[in-house]
Amino acid sequence: MEIILKTLQGLEEVLAEEVKSLGGKEVETLRRAVRCEGDLRLIYKLNLHSRLALSVLTPIDKWRAMNYTDIYDGARQIRWSDHMKPTDTFALRANSHSEFFKNTMYALQRVKDGIVDRARSAHGSRPSVDKDDPDLWLNLHIYEDQAQILWNTTGAPLFYRGYEKQRGIAPINEVLAAGIIALSGWTPEMNVYDPMCGSGTFVLETGARASAMASQRHRAHFHFMNHPTYDSKLWAEVRAEQVGTAVTGSKIYASDIDPEAIDNIQSNLNHSKLLTDHHVWKSDFFKIYLGAEPGWVFMNPPYNERLSLEQSVGWHMSVGKILRERYGGWKVCIMSGDRDALKHVGLKPDRKIQLVNGSIPIDVFFISMFDR
Repeated sequence: MEIILKTLQGLEEVLAEEVKSLGGKEVETLRRAVRCEGDLRLIYKLNLHSRLALSVLTPIDKWRAMNYTDIYDGARQIRWSDHMKPTDTFALRANSHSEFFKNTMYALQRVKDGIVDRARSAHGSRPSVDKDDPDLWLNLHIYEDQAQILWNTTGAPLFYRGYEKQRGIAPINEVLAAGIIALSGWTPEMNVYDPMCGSGTFVLETGARASAMASQRHRAHFHFMNHPTYDSKLWAEVRAEQVGTAVTGSKIYASDIDPEAIDNIQSNLNHSKLLTDHHVWKSDFFKIYLGAEPGWVFMNPPYNERLSLEQSVGWHMSVGKILRERYGGWKVCIMSGDRDALKHVGLKPDRKIQLVNGSIPIDVFFISMFDR
């Protein structure tokens, strides 16, 4: 069975490694996606454990399409009774890169017509569209003269972890945070400090990985549960499997100057039930001396709407000064949507990459701090 995992731009390689570790075969990177071969067990396992995927899809059918009639005919010839009952609901999303199909919404309409006409002719009744909470999520992908319909086995995107009961200002996407952690080279034996933690995404993601906890352990429902192929016994087996081994001994530190942020992260940590040794306190990054065994500092400092441009340059210079004076031996990951200001940290990165946080392009610097 072919399986497609969607992800964020720049995370394809680390997602491919994760898919291999979870049992995917013939793994191949695509643009903002990874393809592999697997079975129903793997679909369940990827949905439960992947920290780097946004959704898990599997193709239903693919055909040649040069016009909207071809789109309709291809959708109608699919045996939809294998995927839903006439009383079920469905929803459609589309992306198109084709000179033949300029109107993506009309292509979706023709797919919908093909689905309901096939169902009506076979059963005398038809499934209906529910854009908010359908039983079956379908993705239409058109590239040049090739149309493909995929079943989204996930439903709500996998960056909804379920552990964040409280979210702060400008939270970072959980998949993006997990991707940055994977790209950094951090391992669970290393200490972590997030000095501007907000609601604690980096703390929660590193903690869950060190605890060998499934990323979707709090989630009650996936869309594969609505499908006729759903095997509740197999799902119970997958949930019961332990993937990885918890690592103890390292410490995870988090601080923020905002007392509301501290309340948020404490609430989230209580809900997440991590096995890690974590320490949280209210503090100004510029005034604290951590004094812990070196590890990784992950920083998502304020930028753009969170920090005026007038403040940004001087603020980043101060961050660089503190890192040089107090964090010798540490490795630092610092990201920003303000590329010019990030240069004023004044520290030469070992690596820098470009990613996207929501709609904001960000630079991510990985820096090795030398002992003073």
